Amino acid sequence: MHKQFSKTILTLVAVLSVPGTIFAGNFNTDVETGVILGEVAGQGVIGAELIDYDGKRYLVTDDGVMQTGWQEIDGMRYYFQSDYTAANGSCVIDGETYWFVDYVLVAQGYVPGSTFEWIETGNEKYYILDNSEFATGFYNIDGVLYKFDSEGRLEQSAVTADYTTDANGVVGVGWQWLDGDTCYLDENGQKVTGVKVIDGAPYVFDAVSGKVARNLVTNEYRTNENGVIITGWQELNGQTCYLDETGWKVTGLKSIDGVLYGFDDNGTLARNASVSGYTTNADGIILSGWQTIDGNTYYINSNNSFATGLQTIDGVMYGFDNNGVLARNSTVGMYNTNSNGVAYAKTTATADNVDSFIVDLLNKHGWSSQGAFNAVSSTLSYKYMASQGSTRANAAYAINNRRGACYHYASLAYELYKAMGYEVRYIVAIGRLGNEHAWIAVKYPNGWLYHDLLYRASAYTDAELVALGCKWDRGILN
Repeated sequence: MHKQFSKTILTLVAVLSVPGTIFAGNFNTDVETGVILGEVAGQGVIGAELIDYDGKRYLVTDDGVMQTGWQEIDGMRYYFQSDYTAANGSCVIDGETYWFVDYVLVAQGYVPGSTFEWIETGNEKYYILDNSEFATGFYNIDGVLYKFDSEGRLEQSAVTADYTTDANGVVGVGWQWLDGDTCYLDENGQKVTGVKVIDGAPYVFDAVSGKVARNLVTNEYRTNENGVIITGWQELNGQTCYLDETGWKVTGLKSIDGVLYGFDDNGTLARNASVSGYTTNADGIILSGWQTIDGNTYYINSNNSFATGLQTIDGVMYGFDNNGVLARNSTVGMYNTNSNGVAYAKTTATADNVDSFIVDLLNKHGWSSQGAFNAVSSTLSYKYMASQGSTRANAAYAINNRRGACYHYASLAYELYKAMGYEVRYIVAIGRLGNEHAWIAVKYPNGWLYHDLLYRASAYTDAELVALGCKWDRGILN
């Protein structure tokens, strides 16, 4: 047992100059002198007990002697220093480090920088840092966030209004149910407040409680029943605005569904106004024609969409990239462009751009099996050579060189049928001459048929190819 002493009632009755020893009845002194004796006059000499005084702990025996050194009381070990105060926290004793919590020994012998960092005493756990102190508060250990109290105890299975921990003291991060509502704790165990994009959705959390702000309406945004900002077109405070995927109002120029709009600095749709030097109509749409935006040149069509790809404007063919930027000294589809973005000559087909050439062939010869046959036969003459590898590489070689072997016929056919939307298989197996040969399989509504455009436009059945001596693995159709 121990007693709490109030400094205000401790009065000096008598002092002897023998530190640590009580010689007579009713007296005491300030602990600064090194001697603490008795209680208030008339209450007698203190027995063998622990005394907490002025934030420190002392041990006085039955005969009135204050103790130093190691002492065991009720199965717990204490160490009383030369000034009679009980050691607390980390303490070096005879060259070895010990740790005390509430003055009770919990660990010893740890060497800073060693692998011995977790310690246990009874049901309590502590984590010793390299500076020989206990971890307190939120602390990340090997990528896992733990919570310790002010004394260094691991908070296991804790539930508070601000955080929770599991049985191992690990802080629950991410979505949490706290104080009767949904919150989100970041990687440091702190409640998120304000706007936070989580899994691609912009959520709003109360600035004070951190709880999800449901069905909230402000001048800047509104949230739904889940606390997610409703993005896209919104009417806020009587003004038309557009909120992007992060939940913030768009300002300046913004392409929405392929149409370029203008917004003022407050995020309000700018109707019949000037935005970044451009004029908008009554719907806030930038007027059509050539426009320069952030140093890039665009052409806005009469339907208010950006021109992309190859576009003929005033009798001249220009090239634009997929974002609508005029492509200067570049390649768009099958064409090279000059410094003015004007398409002036076809480029060489490659595995990367062959799709544009395939579409051009189908536009010329027809989007049909007969059109595919005509495209192949008008492009290629037979000359045996090795395959260039992929069907795209073979098709590009065929278009550029206008000759090729069965691999090139089959590859060009493969890319043509794929562009028409069919499921296609490229087959290299034993052909009708008993040698390696290439052809394709095309899945029609009634099943698979085969095309060998080196020989004919119409399809072959399985039986017809077998009759011709072809051998292949039917598993390729699965």
